[in-house]
Amino acid sequence: MFCPKCGEVLEDGARFCGKCGAEIPQSQQSAGGASLKPVATPVAPAPRTIGKLPIIVGGLAIVAAAVAALALFVVPAIFGGGGDQEVQNRINAAALAYGGATTASGYDYIYSAEHRAIVRIQPGSEEVEEVLSVPDEAGATYDAPAFYVTYIAADGGLVYYISQDYDDDQGSSIYELRCVSTTGEGDRLLLDLSEGDGNGFYSTVMGLYAFDGKAYLVVRDGNYNADDDVTSVVEVDPSSDGDPRTLWSAESDEDVFYSNVIVTTDRLYYLKTEYRDYGDSNLELYAADLDGSDAECIYEPADGAAVSFALSGNQLVVWCSESGRDKQEILLVDSDTGDEQVLYENSYNEWVRLLAVSDDAVYLESTASNVYDIVEWDLKRVPLDGGEASVIADDLDYYNPTAFVSNGRLVVLENGQDIASGGMRAAAYDLENGEVIERYIR
Repeated sequence: MFCPKCGEVLEDGARFCGKCGAEIPQSQQSAGGASLKPVATPVAPAPRTIGKLPIIVGGLAIVAAAVAALALFVVPAIFGGGGDQEVQNRINAAALAYGGATTASGYDYIYSAEHRAIVRIQPGSEEVEEVLSVPDEAGATYDAPAFYVTYIAADGGLVYYISQDYDDDQGSSIYELRCVSTTGEGDRLLLDLSEGDGNGFYSTVMGLYAFDGKAYLVVRDGNYNADDDVTSVVEVDPSSDGDPRTLWSAESDEDVFYSNVIVTTDRLYYLKTEYRDYGDSNLELYAADLDGSDAECIYEPADGAAVSFALSGNQLVVWCSESGRDKQEILLVDSDTGDEQVLYENSYNEWVRLLAVSDDAVYLESTASNVYDIVEWDLKRVPLDGGEASVIADDLDYYNPTAFVSNGRLVVLENGQDIASGGMRAAAYDLENGEVIERYIR
């Protein structure tokens, strides 16, 4: 089984994801939090459904089922149009914050468990505006939401989001792509991803992005009783009555899988892991054209494995980790030449994790390596020019933090332990000195 939030492979019957902390629904569960008045939902056009998406053949890399943490995002001109840095910040927020935050048109959008709503925040003010309140489950005997919000993406005047519900009859999660205006009106269904046959088939959303008036989501279709699955990128135009369009699709392979894929208008980047005999595996960072052709390995870690990465202009910031917590490195890899520069290597008895990337620095979560459950950590800033790393905020107690850079500050979120606790707290920090600028959700 897989985590419905980040795609981590889990043991059957697991209650929580060991990677992102998301709760794995066994049945409809209580979410807690205050009940909020539902947003009125106008009559929506008949939903379009997708089940098994066709596999596009020729020139496409094969993507396997055991994706540890798939984050696939489509953007319009990463290095041009719409503001280079804003577009890069959107991609990095989606890639490193598990789809729980985005930025557009001067606002930051997050899903807040405290408000049980998608909210927006404008820099310069600590006021939090609710865009969409999640209604209570009709007829529930306990305080439970009608659905969970697992991904959000904003573009222009719309906020797209993925709702997740659990179907007891099918025994699987049901996903919908919906959208609402940035001011909270016109909530409507765009795409229904339910299978509907109850024979072990599932559709899992692995990522969401939006640009140029369209939404792009990543869907993995498979069957719990089989070893194969299909991962696809689907384009949905909310202004059109046409069917959703599959841009890219690939079938799994038992020996090779791809993860952490970032897609631009002309190139994609992904991690390729190949399993060998006796449990050995090899991991490489690849670049390729959008159809998967002209693929080339641009970086292969000498030790350990690349865990995640983000964009920095025409370079990639890569977090590499050996087995356990013995060694982590933050690398800057040239996407054209594959040349690497070590920006940071953890010190003795230190564990670090990549949180965010700005135009001139990398931000890390840092704690002692012997800590099993991290409840306090330091925020480290590492200059991209190779300068000395520094602790800019210490003893932070945001549990399971994620972060993103937006509008000249670092927004840090606390995400608790399960799928119902994203964005429990949120605050903006100064990118240079780590001082708190604004507290949004306390």
